Amino acid sequence: MKKLFLLVAMAFITSFASAQITFEQFNQINFKVTPQQMTEQLANYGFDYNYYGNLEGTIDNQLVEVTFTTSQNGMISEMKVVEINNLSDKEYNERYAQLSEKIQGINNISLKREEPYEGKYRIAFIYE
Repeated sequence: MKKLFLLVAMAFITSFASAQITFEQFNQINFKVTPQQMTEQLANYGFDYNYYGNLEGTIDNQLVEVTFTTSQNGMISEMKVVEINNLSDKEYNERYAQLSEKIQGINNISLKREEPYEGKYRIAFIYE
């Protein structure tokens, strides 16, 4: 029984570790696809639907939520990736500076400030 439990635990840990995605890998994903195709791509990295019906997963150990806007032809025209952490003003400014360096030189990504609660902020990546 112990061996079976250890085997199941090891399989879970291995699958969880392989489901991690980095910012660089995420930027390699094709964004000009249908929402269904994007969902399938992200499912390969461990993303799944959350309570609100949005895709949720981790990028560089940051929990994120992904939403899409589609064009008339059914392709994704804009994708928003929001870090779920609620940050203070100081934390937000530090994280914004850190992420600005990462996206410098990438034309189709911008950062946006969101305020889900008064005095708490989140960072959103906008892919167009």
